[in-house]
Amino acid sequence: MFIPYHVDVPMRRWPLVNFGIIGVNIAVFVVSMDMPASELIKLVMPRTGFNFLQIISSMFLHANLEHLIFNLLFLFVFGNAINARLGQLQYAGAYIACGMVSALAWVAFGPGEYLLGASGAIMGMVGLFGILYPRNDVRVGYCIFFRFGSFAVSSIWIILLYLVLDFAGFAQSEGGVAHVAHIGGMLFGAAVAITLILANVVKPDPNEQNLLQVINLRPR
Repeated sequence: MFIPYHVDVPMRRWPLVNFGIIGVNIAVFVVSMDMPASELIKLVMPRTGFNFLQIISSMFLHANLEHLIFNLLFLFVFGNAINARLGQLQYAGAYIACGMVSALAWVAFGPGEYLLGASGAIMGMVGLFGILYPRNDVRVGYCIFFRFGSFAVSSIWIILLYLVLDFAGFAQSEGGVAHVAHIGGMLFGAAVAITLILANVVKPDPNEQNLLQVINLRPR
């Protein structure tokens, strides 16, 4: 198991929207614990016959505490940096858009009858991070055969590992995890980042390089 817990990215502003999203996820989880199943089922996203509100509400629901903790850890680590880079409104729009695209990817290709969880939107932020900060270090904790440790690695490598693991999970049709939503969110987030770079909406800091610069598709 590889768990990111810190990124080497200086933040130019407070990630207020990301803090708010984290808070809403926690609040919704607490409230949902006391909701009857007949009411809760109305908030998750079914494969067919869903509406716009269910797409949004499902992004803030989690199956259990472990699901919530791991999602919010990834959101805190990667989302804070992206929020600080994009600004508040732009980040909110990117987050919701990634969540919606990931949900539609699940409808088109994923297994299961219902979707819930923030992971598709969060992996969108991971995709954005991989394009904007491919060489910035991510500090990763690990547990292998009950041996614990940590290491630092350029973000692009750990993000590609997550992507490969999701493709492997999708190919094996693992139940309980919406791998295709993760993939859809991450690829859409990467596309958003590339679009922002090409439109000169997001410009690299002097001491950093985005992925287009690393592969010589943009001047350094």
